[in-house]
Amino acid sequence: MTSNSSSSDVPQSLYAQRIAPEYDVSCSEVSIQFETELAFDLWFENTARRHAHWITRQTNISKRNAAITAEMSEEASNVCLLPKMVRYLICDHGRSKSVKEKTTAEGSEVASKKRRIRKKPSIKVNCPARITKTTLYNGEVNVKYVWQHANHDPLDKSDIASSRLPKTIKDLVRQQADSNKV
Repeated sequence: MTSNSSSSDVPQSLYAQRIAPEYDVSCSEVSIQFETELAFDLWFENTARRHAHWITRQTNISKRNAAITAEMSEEASNVCLLPKMVRYLICDHGRSKSVKEKTTAEGSEVASKKRRIRKKPSIKVNCPARITKTTLYNGEVNVKYVWQHANHDPLDKSDIASSRLPKTIKDLVRQQADSNKV
């Protein structure tokens, strides 16, 4: 898939017009409950995704709870509050940049691989922003949303332009940032 085809799949407004969520500034973590997966998807597209770029870090599916609910009647499993799946999303600036030391075994003549030269510095600044999405067996979705970003501002146009976006969107953001400087 080329960068042109992937950028046409992503609405440009998600990156060009970021918004700040309207939560209490004194509380960095917000708990939200949704009745359905569709309600969560709407919130994610209209609020969380327009605030920052999120990366799925890990997804856990509970096999133990699946075995428990398989033995229940359908009515009992519809009111069951056991988690079916937990998905973790982190800010694309999350985690710290990894600095790997070159290690060589003493006495061995193993040639170390040449590392790829990176042209841009890492965007990783150990940002604590994250979304923990828990889907229950009754269809409800519980979300813990740490929405405050540390060490970077996801609304800053230079931050958007330096992040990992398709080239056409980066060019659009740079063009808007340059027009605002004049």
